[in-house]
Amino acid sequence: MSQKAPSLAVLVAITTINPLALNILQPALPEMTRAFATDYGTIQLTLALFLVGSALAQIGLGAVTDKYGRRPVALAGLAIFVAGSTACMFANSIALLVLGRIVQAIGGIAGFVVSRAVIRDLYGRDVAASKLGYVTMAMVVVPMLSPLLGGWIIRYFDYTAVFAFTALAGLLALIFAVLDLNETKHRVESAGSVPFANAYATLLTSRAFIAHSLTMGLTSATFFTFLAGVPYVVIELQKVSPAAFGFWWITASLSFMLGNFVAGRLGERIGSNKLVRIGTALPLLGLALLAAGYAMWPGEPAVLFLATLPNWLGSGMSLPGASANVLSVRPDLAGAASGLSGAVHLGAGAIAAYVVGHLLADTAWPMIAIMTITAFSALIASFSSGTSAATWRG
Repeated sequence: MSQKAPSLAVLVAITTINPLALNILQPALPEMTRAFATDYGTIQLTLALFLVGSALAQIGLGAVTDKYGRRPVALAGLAIFVAGSTACMFANSIALLVLGRIVQAIGGIAGFVVSRAVIRDLYGRDVAASKLGYVTMAMVVVPMLSPLLGGWIIRYFDYTAVFAFTALAGLLALIFAVLDLNETKHRVESAGSVPFANAYATLLTSRAFIAHSLTMGLTSATFFTFLAGVPYVVIELQKVSPAAFGFWWITASLSFMLGNFVAGRLGERIGSNKLVRIGTALPLLGLALLAAGYAMWPGEPAVLFLATLPNWLGSGMSLPGASANVLSVRPDLAGAASGLSGAVHLGAGAIAAYVVGHLLADTAWPMIAIMTITAFSALIASFSSGTSAATWRG
């Protein structure tokens, strides 16, 4: 099998499928609530259980990529994603819709696991932090534009057209991966011989792995609290159109992309640990601005999006560094580390999304409170990993 490194473009393509499916549905949530004659908390299951499916799938997928290789896992995942998207398009009940979303999530997350493992296969820790920053910056374009795209689709069609679009996107990514996703040289006998349970037990006994994973998870929880809550606040409470919501969402995505760019530029220079700690401190500034701004102007969407720019700048900086750190605790178990940390990453987001979906009523304060708790906890976790010396040197 060819040992040529996969292209950056194919890694971006397979990574963006999952966040595309997650974000493009945001503007459709109020319409779906009415279409299925349910409440907003129930329709949030399409988000929360999507994240749960993504999180749980990563636990198995990470170790599978170590044993059987990166390419076959990515190809199988993309095929499952297309099937899940198609099932969502034809679902005639909320239960079938949620089930389709879970299948969609399980397939789509494979590319995320594979791409991170491939980058760690090819680069050392601090260089990987830089590369992950650039890859994440490139892939943020799709999640940035997808709510806007979803809003325009809803304007001219209905929510089923959103799933038709994701099915087509998944099919195109699958064709691209078949043609260009080469296996990396990581799949060696030593990694393949480690039993799944032993690999996870090894990682879970590492203080550094736990701290880096919690940093990722709590940062993710802050973001997904916003992701789950802000469509309701802006579209339902502030009476902003879905298309206009998509334009506002671009501001958060651009800030996150700027953070990715900073991570790419500074990852090698200042090291991943310092990058993460700066990145987890910035959201506290954003949340202070958000609380003050919302108290004065509760009806303005600009407050929600502009005040939180430091949050997404910091997240864009910290997540590539934390990802590089967690994959470097045991480089020989990069796939398992990618999957297990990814499960924490999205699992925390799923819990936060579910909670905020049930707490929101007539104000944004529950969303702001949960974001503050998770952001402060992420900062604490980032200082709990010790120094880079905790990274395995084998």
